Amino acid sequence: MSQEITREVDEDHEKENEQFKHSERLGKKLTYLLRYGAKQEGLSVCPQGYVKLNDLVQVSLLRWYKTEEVLQEIQSSKSFNGKRRYEDKKEKNTVYVRASYNRRFERNPYHEETKVPRLLESCMQYICTNIKDYSLEDCPDEFLVNELLHRLKRKGKLTNVALENLLGPYIETLNLEGALITQKAPKIITQQCPNLRNLNLKDCGYVITDHVLTFLMKRLSDLRVLNLSNCNHLTGKSLRTIPKHLPHLQILNLTWVKSVTENDLLAIIEGCYNLEKIMFFAVKLSLSDEACIRIAKVCGERPLKVMYDNNSVS
Repeated sequence: MSQEITREVDEDHEKENEQFKHSERLGKKLTYLLRYGAKQEGLSVCPQGYVKLNDLVQVSLLRWYKTEEVLQEIQSSKSFNGKRRYEDKKEKNTVYVRASYNRRFERNPYHEETKVPRLLESCMQYICTNIKDYSLEDCPDEFLVNELLHRLKRKGKLTNVALENLLGPYIETLNLEGALITQKAPKIITQQCPNLRNLNLKDCGYVITDHVLTFLMKRLSDLRVLNLSNCNHLTGKSLRTIPKHLPHLQILNLTWVKSVTENDLLAIIEGCYNLEKIMFFAVKLSLSDEACIRIAKVCGERPLKVMYDNNSVS
């Protein structure tokens, strides 16, 4: 009898696990489609970023999901800080959906209603495929270079060679979120982007250690925005030196950095005199009454926003 119960529990657990993975895969596909890939998949996108639900579910990526299932995910999915990831509306019996934020659609690579590639698309595809043969270090078009970086990153081909050939001193914003960078990448970035102002290292946690972060901060002292979300190898050893190395920092994101302590937070908030916003969602942190008073005092003296969710602070 006990063996049968155990088997039933295991089967239930397996079903729940499979349902979770099924939903997780759907979430990732919706993120791609409603933030980046709708036009590439041939969908018509309104100026506000909405697409028809009935058109969305016809995309081959969603062929294993029912319309009701897709709509349920759109209406229920929330980010770590409790905000809805997607929005839906109904007009004249037609349901429209969109991503709530971070929409950056890559346009349809083909001319409308044809399979004829656009010239720019063909050129960018060729450069991405043969990046080792190109050097855009002196290219003044930051948007073009960031678009190439974005494409290579999404395809998992953002190698050190690609970074060396694309980055240059004109780059002020660099988004490496989720990129599979190596330990050589920080040296390339600091050498070729001395004027960097905005650096996104979200989900690069396995490379971003205390040593690497300190190395970056010492050489990129003019940074205004730094995103360290999910860089879980960081400790107070480097976090408490942020005010020393980044005196101009205005926005800091420490979401999912589990090692953040009360002393780290106080050192950053009290020491970064130009800080305007600090975020630490999904961080288990117990703040003393004294710490709360000190943080409130700083917020009263400066236009500083301290952003967290109810589960982050106790």
